[in-house]
Amino acid sequence: MTGTGIVVSVVQAAGVAAFAPLLVGVMRQVRARLEGRAGAGIGQPWRDLRKLMRKQPLNPDGTGPAFHLAPLLLISTTVMAAAAIPFISVHTGMGPRRT
Repeated sequence: MTGTGIVVSVVQAAGVAAFAPLLVGVMRQVRARLEGRAGAGIGQPWRDLRKLMRKQPLNPDGTGPAFHLAPLLLISTTVMAAAAIPFISVHTGMGPRRT
C-alpha cells in the first residue's frame, strides 16, 4: 500500500460520486433526443438531489434499525467498490495484486 495508491483510490471514489449524477443526466438527455423531445438537461439529477436533501426524513411506524442503516450501507459499499476498482491507475489503496 503506497501513498500514491491511496490518493488514486480517494480521487477515484470522489470522481465516481461527483460524476454519477452527471452521467445519469447525459443518458437521459440522449434518450430524450432520440425520442424527439428536448429533455430536462444534464444538470437535472443534481437539482433533484439538492431538492431531496432538503426534505425532512420520513420515519414510518414499525421500521427497525435496518431501515435507517440501508442508505449508509449502500453508499459505503459503492464508495469502497469505486476505490478498489482501478479506473484511473492500476495502483490502488488496496495494495498490489497478488497472483
